[in-house]
Amino acid sequence: MSERPGTPDTIHVLRRVAAEINATLELEEIYDIALRTLDDLFEFHHAVILLVEPGSDTLRVVASRGYENQAIGGRVRIGTGAVGLVAQKRRILQLSNLGQQRAYASAQRRQMMKAGRGGEIGETVPVPGLPNVESQIAIPLLIRDELVGVFSIESPLPHAFDEHDRSLVTIVANQVASAIRNAQLYDDRRRAADALQAANASLETRVAERTAALERELRVAEDLLNHARSRVDGPLIGDSAAVRTLREAVAREAARTEPLLLTGPPGVGKEAVARALHDSSGRKGAFIFVSCPEFLTQNRNTPRGRSSPARPTDGSLAGKIELASGGTLFLEAVHELPPDQQRELEEILQRQEHQPASTDGTADHTRLIGSTTRESQLEDPFVRLLARHEIAVPALKDRREDIPALVEHFVRRHARQLGKPIEGVSPESMRRLETYAWPGNIRELHTVLERAILVSRSSPVLEINEELLDNKPAVGSYRLISPLGSGGMGEVWLARHRLLARPAAVKLIRQETRGSAAREQFVRRFLREAHVTAGLQSPHTVQLYDFGVSDSGDFFYVMELLQGLDLQRIVKSFGPQPAERVIMFLRQTCRSLAEAHEHGLVHRDIKPANLFVARLGSEYDYLKVLDFGIVKEQPCEDLTGLSVQDILQGTPAFMAPEVALGEGHIDGRTDLYSLACAGYWALTGQPVFEANTPVQMLLHHAQTPPAPPSRVSELPIPKALEAVLMQCLEKDSARRPSSALELESQLANVRCQDPWTRARAQAWWETHAPDIVAPRTTS
Repeated sequence: MSERPGTPDTIHVLRRVAAEINATLELEEIYDIALRTLDDLFEFHHAVILLVEPGSDTLRVVASRGYENQAIGGRVRIGTGAVGLVAQKRRILQLSNLGQQRAYASAQRRQMMKAGRGGEIGETVPVPGLPNVESQIAIPLLIRDELVGVFSIESPLPHAFDEHDRSLVTIVANQVASAIRNAQLYDDRRRAADALQAANASLETRVAERTAALERELRVAEDLLNHARSRVDGPLIGDSAAVRTLREAVAREAARTEPLLLTGPPGVGKEAVARALHDSSGRKGAFIFVSCPEFLTQNRNTPRGRSSPARPTDGSLAGKIELASGGTLFLEAVHELPPDQQRELEEILQRQEHQPASTDGTADHTRLIGSTTRESQLEDPFVRLLARHEIAVPALKDRREDIPALVEHFVRRHARQLGKPIEGVSPESMRRLETYAWPGNIRELHTVLERAILVSRSSPVLEINEELLDNKPAVGSYRLISPLGSGGMGEVWLARHRLLARPAAVKLIRQETRGSAAREQFVRRFLREAHVTAGLQSPHTVQLYDFGVSDSGDFFYVMELLQGLDLQRIVKSFGPQPAERVIMFLRQTCRSLAEAHEHGLVHRDIKPANLFVARLGSEYDYLKVLDFGIVKEQPCEDLTGLSVQDILQGTPAFMAPEVALGEGHIDGRTDLYSLACAGYWALTGQPVFEANTPVQMLLHHAQTPPAPPSRVSELPIPKALEAVLMQCLEKDSARRPSSALELESQLANVRCQDPWTRARAQAWWETHAPDIVAPRTTS
């Protein structure tokens, strides 16, 4: 060394290091100052600084000086080696004669390698060190009792450090430890501040994004509300005596909180009146629309034994009432509300009678407004609860002088929405509109004008053709043209789409034609048929186009219009059919049933009346399976064969023994039995069994062996076909063909003397029923 500690130069160095090291909070600068100070004091160039790694028992090299391999990042485990022992004992350590110790360690390492224990040595990250180091001094960096790290100095001289060196190194180490701890604390706080700032920025971003999203949702809600209001604002437009009376009633009733009933025929705009009442009332809550027939459907679709959720959902009646809190709940077709929901509303009305008004004179509860289309419903006890206050909404025929104002309003709105330069309607069109009967009221007027604008060209004057105005009833988008038939499921109508030329068949259930229990059962069957048929895609299953509830509350679904005859009428009108033709009918039925059975569905009412033979384009004798109304999923429950009021599910003459006996399990082989009965009928013109009552018929199916069809047929029947039918008519379903596809394969192998060809099918229709398969017009 150039001088001993305590000389003016040494004191100058210590003062300088104290000033420099306390003037910075950057760790790299502190490391550099510490290493440079030792070099100035001792003229030693070999030193290393290691810091404790947070949450671990290792020291990590953060700075070194004077080594060829700096090895920043090298690690030493606390308690291992000289540096590790200093960290563990937290006391200064001075070593000499390290060459001898190094030789001993190398020998130990070689012995372990030789003994095959090299894996125990492990891999170590090299720490800076002199290869010829002879003396070392290592001092812990401490803040009180907390270990910050270790400061280590090495020398190639055997005895390089004396007691003065130890004191001097201790002074420097204490300053370094304090500076490092201050820098670490500052760095921690800076990172925490940066993290907080980043979190605040992220929070501000999320708040801004959420605010923007809420603003968009609000704009969408306002747009939807404006659109909803624009759709129903027509009923209050005009200056006729009827509409003036209506507006006066709205103004009078708006301030009330008691329940209110709106009456009038379908399509007069009762929802618009309810919205006007809500808007005029100043109520702070929302206007919530409820379709009561939809609740009727939901109840039917809820499995038996499954209770309603504990917390009301937005789709439940309780959820709707919650959404309308402080506002208005409008119950469309309130007479259709199921009994459970009726009782729920009755309890609400009773509670509201005893609820005090708020300070502004209005009640905090939800105001109930119901609507009905039938005067007879006013006698219903539940409807009478709402009828203590009533507004009658007039039909359009009772306010004809308002038609020009309504037409102007609807034309202007729809022309703007569709981008059409239409300014009004022609005088002749206005005359037609003013003299038309309007059975659908304002809703029909709205639809007619919208359709006319949609198909109009660029003329500024709108023409309303005669074909757009007729008095025929309508369901959904279809106009009913003429009845095609009726049965247990209701009526079937020839229909025409309002905008398309496509004809269709509409199946309709009139609400007033059934008692409550019987109607409930038939509606369930109707809904089941619609849902099941819509899910089947076989070309031999009747195709479903649409499904819904009409303006008058009648259930309907729209299916493809078929040109032809069902197998029941074919045999009744033209007698038993040749075997080759019957085989073709049976095979097509099997293809439809195969898909249904694959989906776990059993038709349960296969009979000649549900096997419709049609002409499709150039194809004749194309068979379609109809009426999936009593279809059941497999496995089936409650198969007693009788339904509400002893209505038989299925047709006794074509019913399988397991259904007649009410057995607990049926599958696709049940349909194969019924199909064989239908084939028997087509071949012979007679049912498999003759009986005077349905009960006798069921007993025959359950107990009596059937006679082979060849005994009663007037036409030849191939033995192979008879064998297939007799197998299908086995009492034990396990002895029948296992599937519809297997039956179809067996029928395909039946050979007939004269195959049934397309030419023969066409000739049959042209001879026996040319008018039925002729192109149909719906105009």
